[in-house]
Amino acid sequence: MKKIIFFLILSFISQLTFSQTTHKLLREGNKAYKEDNFTKAAEDYYKALAKDPSNIKGKFNLGNATYKNESFDEAIKHFSASAELAKNQQTKADAYYNLGNSLFKKAQAAKGEGLEKSVEAYKNSLRLNPDDKDTKKNLALTQRLIQMQQEKQKQQQQQQDENQEEQNEEKQEQKNKNNKRKNRMKRNKSSNKRENNSLKINLKT
Repeated sequence: MKKIIFFLILSFISQLTFSQTTHKLLREGNKAYKEDNFTKAAEDYYKALAKDPSNIKGKFNLGNATYKNESFDEAIKHFSASAELAKNQQTKADAYYNLGNSLFKKAQAAKGEGLEKSVEAYKNSLRLNPDDKDTKKNLALTQRLIQMQQEKQKQQQQQQDENQEEQNEEKQEQKNKNNKRKNRMKRNKSSNKRENNSLKINLKT
């Protein structure tokens, strides 16, 4: 019985030490983040997650640090994990909001490609927190940008169609000119042939 109790005590102490180490790393990461040292913050969060991979705060804060470092693919990965694993509704909503921002930044770098994913993330956030003004604002802005993008693409397509039509008309006009030239050449050849035939007849006479 004493051995069992001793084992339980050791196990508790080990877990307590493990938890304290994780929290210490998170605190150090938070301190570095507040000092705008996002690289150091990310390193501390990575270390914390290495000890406790399911730690939501670690994943969420790591998403923030990598976002600030403009490593948007990394931020997307960590915010996605946070949104999926979070049990607290507000934390989940915030994770989706930050995910939307990360996807938006990535789409900006890709000249607007992928903005629809950002819209979906904002919508997921609003489903959990319908009254959040920042999410509503970002959603409306992103939807407007998508609309503008579609209108621009439509205008470009119309311009391309008009240019193609003009090219086709020019080609047809050139073809008609070539046909006329060929017809004149044929008539000239025919006329020359008749003159030559007449000349030969006269010579024989």
